[in-house]
Amino acid sequence: MIRKLVKAFISGKDLIVAGISGDHIFKDYRYFRILLTRVEKVTKSEAKLNQSQSNYLFKLLEPLTFESDWIKQYFRQTYYRRVGRLIDVLDTAGSLSDGGRYNIGGAQTSSTAVKEFGNMGRKKSALYICEDLNGVRKEYGDEGMAKSTAVTYEIKAATTDALNLIDIDTVLISLSSAIPNIANLVPMSSMAGTWVDIKYPAPSQILAHWLRKNAPENTDGIRFKSAVGDYYNICLFLHDTRDCKARLIAQECTRQG
Repeated sequence: MIRKLVKAFISGKDLIVAGISGDHIFKDYRYFRILLTRVEKVTKSEAKLNQSQSNYLFKLLEPLTFESDWIKQYFRQTYYRRVGRLIDVLDTAGSLSDGGRYNIGGAQTSSTAVKEFGNMGRKKSALYICEDLNGVRKEYGDEGMAKSTAVTYEIKAATTDALNLIDIDTVLISLSSAIPNIANLVPMSSMAGTWVDIKYPAPSQILAHWLRKNAPENTDGIRFKSAVGDYYNICLFLHDTRDCKARLIAQECTRQG
């Protein structure tokens, strides 16, 4: 029945023409159409907002220089990442397709974005990890779901004792003198809820790609406060999945948070 409803919605068919009947179905379908229409409006609205704000931020960032004190060393031994049971925890394919808070993915890449931002508008690989064992469930979205089959992994650096990370809080404070409203330009999360629905690079992604372009070569990523909890996450800069597996070690966590 769900498949019929979705097909009817996508094709724009009347329910009777689509061979669906029942008072409760008509009621659910009406709400279903209203919900998707609202999501579509929010997505389009955010795309327009992103375009104007990202273009504005890009122009202000261009003449600025990267400050060495934005990078801090973190000697934490263990991080966490939660994925579906059949997903390779060190695979960066999701970041390349959907994008994320601090990396542009295929969903946001377009000829328009590349024309506007050059190489900074192209998709780049990343891996997101969490500092908090309990918080990793919030990041994945299955907190409180006892029947979830997702798995939490411990993530450790394979070749170093410390990660060189850009502290985003320090960056925003430092750049506020040149860009007074930067804290408002780089929101904590997407209005539409999922990055795959965002079809133009967001300001946070533009800032991240500017940082990535101008940071020293040994910079490992960005450390930032979670949008859903009182802890920090890491966006690791990676070339691809092969690079990820060369730099990180993953082991299934015995404590699942």
